[in-house]
Amino acid sequence: MKVPVLYYSQVADECVNLYDSSAVARAALKNRQFEWTDCGGYYDAVETGLVEWELNDEYLPVAVGGELTTNRGVAGENFRRWFKNVEGVSAAQSGEITLSEVGDGLVFEVTDFQPVEGLFTMSFGLPFMVLANGKEKFEITADDDTFVFVGNKLVIDMGGIHGATTGRFVINEKGEVYAGVEKESLAYTGVNLKEAQEGVVRVFHANRDSKSSVFSVRIANMVLNTVEGTEMVAYDPTNPGYMAPLGESLVVGLNQSKIMATANVVKGLSFGMIAIAAGVIICAAVRYWRRGHNRER
Repeated sequence: MKVPVLYYSQVADECVNLYDSSAVARAALKNRQFEWTDCGGYYDAVETGLVEWELNDEYLPVAVGGELTTNRGVAGENFRRWFKNVEGVSAAQSGEITLSEVGDGLVFEVTDFQPVEGLFTMSFGLPFMVLANGKEKFEITADDDTFVFVGNKLVIDMGGIHGATTGRFVINEKGEVYAGVEKESLAYTGVNLKEAQEGVVRVFHANRDSKSSVFSVRIANMVLNTVEGTEMVAYDPTNPGYMAPLGESLVVGLNQSKIMATANVVKGLSFGMIAIAAGVIICAAVRYWRRGHNRER
């Protein structure tokens, strides 16, 4: 099964002399986001708390920022480049990954993951129907920042510059989502789902270090709301150049500032025409009934 992915190629930030104590050098080190192996001066470990628990109204992560480590100053414009086009530093391009059937699930696994040249970020969504049978499981392994949200809530938090690390979540029979990283015990995330509810797993990943790029996803006993052999197209009428990962548009509500829609190219058009025709018929029937009702009065 092919899953549309949105990639952002990222320009490596300039290295600075770690022993330069000038204000300019300190600012450059604090603001550096991409490329660390060649520059040094970074904290090699998983860092939690780099992003907020909830996505913003564009369904993108929100940076917490801070200065606890040298590579933690991800906030404002520094973080905007991760999942937005920013002239001169990041550029979007569409792609895809293929989930292959293995046993009771789907797997994507690449030990040297280089979907675009150089450093990059990526995001994609997996819409699914909740079974709440205690068997649903999602697992991801990656080096560098990786954030997984169910709906708009963070459940797997693996930020920072680090080696290949595995995070996972499961959905129990009550619809509660439990998650953990590496060998730690799974803990309740505060996310509750209901049986037969439509949900979306959103994955955000950054390859900020040229040392290596590992990325894999393993899904077990989850019913994905996709149709094999069709193309899902997401569009934003207010921004014709916008590209959205699969699934994002399924849960963005209608509002005055942004209207998102998803169309199934193969089946969606015919279904849409039927829906429009049905709507016209219903509206006509209501008007006819009202006219007759007013005459009787």
